[in-house]
Amino acid sequence: MAGLHLLPDRQPVVYLRNVLTGAEKEVIRFGGSKTPGGFSPDGAWLYAGVSQAGNSDIYRVRVVGGTLEKVEDGWGLEVSPSPSPDGRRIAFVSDRSGSPQIYVKTIGTAGETRISNGAGYATSPSWSPAGDRIAYTARSGGRFIVATAAPDGSGHREVASAPDGDCEDPSFSPDGRSLVYTFRKKDYSALKIISTDGRRQRTLVSGLRDAGSPAWSPGR
Repeated sequence: MAGLHLLPDRQPVVYLRNVLTGAEKEVIRFGGSKTPGGFSPDGAWLYAGVSQAGNSDIYRVRVVGGTLEKVEDGWGLEVSPSPSPDGRRIAFVSDRSGSPQIYVKTIGTAGETRISNGAGYATSPSWSPAGDRIAYTARSGGRFIVATAAPDGSGHREVASAPDGDCEDPSFSPDGRSLVYTFRKKDYSALKIISTDGRRQRTLVSGLRDAGSPAWSPGR
């Protein structure tokens, strides 16, 4: 597992921890603030956003050996890297267009594709297990909704929204048929499961004060 430690000099450092032995090793020290992202599907790489001089870029570090590579840079902030199931692409958030939006990049190639649309902003990308859809949180009509799109930016679909609150932080089920997400309104939150076509929905946990960031475990 990956984690963020704050050193005595207040410098954040990304560590890897073996949950069986408790052994830890430092993997990313340079730079200012850091936001660990996901592991590659084969477990060989850990992705993270690292800021330097007010700009955040995306790196990946090899779990064994510690080799560090810059994956994405450019004007603005690049954060929240999410590797695709085949490990060939990443989805990430960048504000290069003036507001945070979701982009997809094939690792090792130039250029990227913006997949989120609308005049608001988008965060929290989550790949479907098949790699054919990406779910994300979007700002629409003054509230947050859950939407999905194909990795090439086509086929936008609003999946979950509510007139009295916000729908955020989607995560795909192992079979790709459902999403779990957080519903929030003032002093109340719940975790809900919805089919990817938006037709069937149920509440998983309700009556919480401040729930967030649900994640589905891998299928077995």
